[in-house]
Amino acid sequence: MYYKNNILNKIVVFFIILIPFIFILGPTFVEIFSFFVVSLFLFEAKGSFYKINKKYIYLFLVFFLFILLRSLVFSQEFEKIRSVVFYFRFLFYVLALIYFLNRIDNKQKYFTKIIFLGFSLLIYDSIIQYYHGKNIFNIPLYDQQRASSFFGKELILGSFLFRFLPFIFIILILFKFDFKKNKLNLSFFLGSYFFSVLISGERTSFFLLLLTIFLLIILIKDFRKILLCSLIFFLFINLIFSFSKKNPYDRMFKYTFSQMISQKMDSKIDLELNKKISFFSYNYVFSREHQGHYIIAIRMFLDNPIFGQGPRSFRYLCSEDRFIKSDGICTTHPHNTYLQLLAETGLIGFLFIFVLFLFTLKEVVKKFFKNFKHKNRDNNFVQIKYISLIAIFVSLFPLAPSGNFFNNWLSFVYYYPIAFYIYSINKSKY
Repeated sequence: MYYKNNILNKIVVFFIILIPFIFILGPTFVEIFSFFVVSLFLFEAKGSFYKINKKYIYLFLVFFLFILLRSLVFSQEFEKIRSVVFYFRFLFYVLALIYFLNRIDNKQKYFTKIIFLGFSLLIYDSIIQYYHGKNIFNIPLYDQQRASSFFGKELILGSFLFRFLPFIFIILILFKFDFKKNKLNLSFFLGSYFFSVLISGERTSFFLLLLTIFLLIILIKDFRKILLCSLIFFLFINLIFSFSKKNPYDRMFKYTFSQMISQKMDSKIDLELNKKISFFSYNYVFSREHQGHYIIAIRMFLDNPIFGQGPRSFRYLCSEDRFIKSDGICTTHPHNTYLQLLAETGLIGFLFIFVLFLFTLKEVVKKFFKNFKHKNRDNNFVQIKYISLIAIFVSLFPLAPSGNFFNNWLSFVYYYPIAFYIYSINKSKY
């Protein structure tokens, strides 16, 4: 079948390119999009496609079967295990993305214009909202120090932007964007992009954005000048807005420092910590709240180190006396991917994801040293491979707070670069 003339396939590819903007609309729209793409994939895909990707399929299925069985042991209530039962859909989501990425017609240059237009609207809308109190659709600031733009009450603008930065570069490569010809415009766009992450007030996202930029600079030779120019524009934009009454650095740095350093130990939690470990007399891991979550996660892990308490069990068990005691703080998840996996899936579930992180770390280090030995320019699919690895590496970076690993919205974001990575690997073979 000649897919290039297949209208339905073109529509699917169109939506794959525009998937960041579907994420802005919310989890419901992402689920609908995923169902549509996966349904068409299951209808069209042949056995040979599954055979090419069988090792990835097997790895995912082993992980899925483990968390499913552990979840069933934890609870028989459907509401408590619902997201785990349907977790298998992320396998088909990744496979569908890979399948339709192969149908991209890279001559359709208007896709890059749509990407720039969409992200530019989000960037400048966030700046308007931050400095004027409302965005172009009259959505107010729900936190005076944190822009959210079209996300409204969901303060995830920074997380969204830093996670999709690698995606932008991948799309530009796929559609043969002329980086040299558009260096100035792209640098200004990216400088504004970085500034939007800053005014989102998401400290973890800003740190991980800087890590992403650093890795792109040292691994992808073609992006070095553009990214360095972008950082200069970013500093210039900061200088312009520094004359404003609102200073995003107050929350990003001063407030962060005040959360980590305590001069008064007057709460029960503080006193308890002071008795146990002298380091905590004046210091917290990120904040008192984060530290309280981590303490509970560690206790859950030690209670069942091999299998954990069960996926998504943290929210149901963290208030129990044996875990919370006097120094824990109960919440829906412990705000760290690896502590959550240790607490909920034990060493077995933890190792699946930690090994993936170690693999990306190994590939990043290998590429770093390889760049010193070889001066040749990487082809497009090699560049996509390493950009995808950077996206996975940063998402799984262990030394930063994170969202709920089993959250549907976040899971879709986590698996997105994996699809591009496998796609680039397959392309490199032929």
